[in-house]
Amino acid sequence: MLGINNKVVVITGGTRGIGKTIAKEFAHLGAKIAITARNQELGEKSLSELKKITDNCIFIKTDVSKYKQVENLISSVVKKFGAIDFMINNAANFKSVGDSVIDIETKDWQKIFDVNVNGVFFCTQIAAREMIRLGNGGRIVNVSSIIGVTGKLNCSSYAATKGAINSFTQNAAIDLSKYNILVNAIVPGVCNTEINAGIPKKTREIQEAKIPLGRWAEPEEIAKGVIYLCSDLSTYMTGQLLIVDGGYLAGKEISEIDSVLPEIK
Repeated sequence: MLGINNKVVVITGGTRGIGKTIAKEFAHLGAKIAITARNQELGEKSLSELKKITDNCIFIKTDVSKYKQVENLISSVVKKFGAIDFMINNAANFKSVGDSVIDIETKDWQKIFDVNVNGVFFCTQIAAREMIRLGNGGRIVNVSSIIGVTGKLNCSSYAATKGAINSFTQNAAIDLSKYNILVNAIVPGVCNTEINAGIPKKTREIQEAKIPLGRWAEPEEIAKGVIYLCSDLSTYMTGQLLIVDGGYLAGKEISEIDSVLPEIK
């Protein structure tokens, strides 16, 4: 029913957090999987975990900010599996997150754009060219962030990259629609991943209080959104931002008003 079985998926940043969980979800559905990251040791460890679910998986060390490495990634996947059906652009850099706009160093600004924006462009362009050559259409899913929609204190660089991804997603969808390549973005809220493990308990409680569902997302909940965007359930969906935030955006204004009601009274 989902149309995932035997399809070929490439997942950048597929060795930890949301990316790793996406890979496992695809594996359970019978997909052929290529995961990428810059860290060879972590890649091999993640691959061994993935092989407990399926033998149809490979790891290819790749820095998505390097065009030639992305070319090698896509050509290697097609050589191994004979196709590329789904491109999941998940790799991300968090350089300068926590810095005010007046304190961000230009080299850090450039680095985060190299990975988060250029990397998405490189992977999209090269994967799309191969999808067009093969003539079977395809899906491209960009992993964005709620911060690219609403902004956050001391996250100017990261927010700017995710806002760029959102806009790029919509425009790439238009360009690629005539080839039956559907391009969408998934936009997670705060997620229970390794990178957020160090957030203080009090800060987490404040964040959760602003989310109507009252908790952070689990990686599996984001991964299932990616599966949906690649499945036969979303064949008429392109250029969309699928927000998975527990109702945060819908309830944001209300939660902010509620926080000052005692003072009004």
